Amino acid sequence: NWDRWLSEGFAEWVGYHVLDRLGAQSLAKSREGIVEAAKNARHFQTFPTITQLVTAVEWITWLRTLGHAATYGQAFLAVDLLVEYKGLPAVVQYFRLFEKLNNRERNFATAFEEPVTKFEDKFTEHLKALLGR
Repeated sequence: NWDRWLSEGFAEWVGYHVLDRLGAQSLAKSREGIVEAAKNARHFQTFPTITQLVTAVEWITWLRTLGHAATYGQAFLAVDLLVEYKGLPAVVQYFRLFEKLNNRERNFATAFEEPVTKFEDKFTEHLKALLGR
């Protein structure tokens, strides 16, 4: 029952890092494309908050309603910030904590040393800066 935005965003993050390592496309170029797609999408729609992208039902609903940039793109950017801010080992620890406790909010707070709502506020500001809003 981990946060869907974090699991999907981490999968995207890992995928773009693999492309970078293979020399297929640089991480900077991938990130730039994601930001541009999000900017374009944001002109026409409001994005969900990351706490609205927690369950599979929420994720699928928002994906079908708003598309890839508002869900996968935003999730990648959130994980990218989270890794920059807290480090890759903290992300891995978040997922490992589910082996002992199936409580996403507590596991997030334990792994990242802050509640998800506090990170969401930071991410919202970061996203505004990235998208120019």
